[in-house]
Amino acid sequence: MLSSITLVDFLVANGLPRGHKLKNGLKIPEWILKNFDYRIACVRGLIDTDGCLFVHKHTVSSKEYKNIGLCFSSYSSILLIQVGNIFEEFGIIPHISTDGRMIYLYKASAVAKYLEVFGTSNERISSVYERWRGARVV
Repeated sequence: MLSSITLVDFLVANGLPRGHKLKNGLKIPEWILKNFDYRIACVRGLIDTDGCLFVHKHTVSSKEYKNIGLCFSSYSSILLIQVGNIFEEFGIIPHISTDGRMIYLYKASAVAKYLEVFGTSNERISSVYERWRGARVV
């Protein structure tokens, strides 16, 4: 039988800290990092819940550009570094903000590679990407 208590006990037994996530050093557990498929699923879950896809509009020399980007935020610098390392494992170049709380993918090729490797189960993310691609604003 699954209850909230048994679920918490299971998660704690498998490396997730009980209590305040940040004070207890929120990070991806080692057993996930050691498994290729788990790393992919974990990053997809993190981005699907705490990430977003966005269209960045900017003007250069009176010409408007629209670029696709991905952002994931967390107050855990360890978690952000782990996600960045996993991105780099797949040849995706991440950019961590100066305050260390957000990780960005700025290039359309990086976002496309992310979706190819990790996929998404979040309709909001997939719809933003499809609208951007459909508008042909590359």
